[in-house]
Amino acid sequence: MRFKLIFFYFFIFSFFVSAQNDKCKLKINYDLSDVQEKGEISFSVTNLSTKKVKVLKSFHDYKAQLENIFYVDSNGNLLPKDVGTADIDFFKQDKTIVLKPNESRIYKINIFGTFQGSKFLRSEYSYQFDVWFNFIDLIDHRFDCDLIGLEKLKNLKYQPHAVQ
Repeated sequence: MRFKLIFFYFFIFSFFVSAQNDKCKLKINYDLSDVQEKGEISFSVTNLSTKKVKVLKSFHDYKAQLENIFYVDSNGNLLPKDVGTADIDFFKQDKTIVLKPNESRIYKINIFGTFQGSKFLRSEYSYQFDVWFNFIDLIDHRFDCDLIGLEKLKNLKYQPHAVQ
């Protein structure tokens, strides 16, 4: 009887450990090399788990939000621009793709295509801003995923005619 009880506890413990090891893990990396001149942010999502994960084919521009926006006036002063926030979800069902283990998907977001950018920013002016991404709809909701590398991007600068 004692052997069966020990075996039972070992089986339960092994089940929980293996379930935790097989949890969905996605790593997010940002590429900011085109922000200053083009106003474009690229990020990649890499599947670090051992199982396939469904992600959106394209990342909706309404899920990237600009905050703490400042513009540069004609005297070179940095002045705040109040544009509010816009966490808008149109419940648009985008098609998904399957990321195999260690496979990546790259998304590009242009700041002028975001809700605030399209309404309040003009490409001929210089800006400084923070960006955060709402990843709530990125993955299939059947999975409980850890998002590694998730951060707010701070003090990004856009200058339309930046010198290389």
